[in-house]
Amino acid sequence: MNEEKPADATNEVTKEIAKEIITNQPQKEFSSTLKVKADPADLPDDDRKKRVKALAGAIAHGMRQFGEVHLRCFGDHAIAKAAKASTIASSYLAAHGYDLYLRPYYIKTQMDSKDRTGLCFLCVSSQSGKQEQPPDSDHTY
Repeated sequence: MNEEKPADATNEVTKEIAKEIITNQPQKEFSSTLKVKADPADLPDDDRKKRVKALAGAIAHGMRQFGEVHLRCFGDHAIAKAAKASTIASSYLAAHGYDLYLRPYYIKTQMDSKDRTGLCFLCVSSQSGKQEQPPDSDHTY
């Protein structure tokens, strides 16, 4: 005869299996630094726009999680992409009452045994107090 386990015992076994799966998986590390690279030249405009919006979402997410984000850019196309994405991210954050500020600074690194100079944008935000308020019920229209 099949002997059924109580629901609590089944839940405990499921929790143990899930815990084992989670602990054995390599944990993804998140950082407040985003490396921006230029899109390929043959990329269609629609895909290019999607990538800029995806970067904007990553900036907004990083701002909410870390409070600041560094955008590392090498090359004029990467810098332009970061500027466009940060403009879009500022509108994402403005909906929650935050203003986005950028502070650019130069960075130097070695790539392919050559010294390269790039631009890094430090993104910070502050509470603007411009969060959308519900309309007053005292007003007559």
